[in-house]
Amino acid sequence: MTKRVKITTDDVVEMTGITYRRLDSWARLGYLRVPVIGRGKGSSRDWTDTEITAAMLIDKMTKAGIQPIKACRVARVIVDNQDELKPKRSVRIGTGVWLVVDTEGVGP
Repeated sequence: MTKRVKITTDDVVEMTGITYRRLDSWARLGYLRVPVIGRGKGSSRDWTDTEITAAMLIDKMTKAGIQPIKACRVARVIVDNQDELKPKRSVRIGTGVWLVVDTEGVGP
């Protein structure tokens, strides 16, 4: 059995280009499901591939002008259904409103 390597927030910043502050904010707001390892200042988060993908999707959508909370909802639908993931994914974001997200190249 292979032990998974711990991926820290600093690693995610380097991999994605998303700022530490933004990742921390999204995690604190509950947009990302990243457990905190340890207690108090200096504790770190342990990132999974799924949450890195979610962060990248949220970042991509917010840069396109979508509010972070809505981007989070769309990202959750996409990453929670990864087994059905296609390069372009349509997600209903309101009555009669669909968002098509190009997921190609998103993810670790």
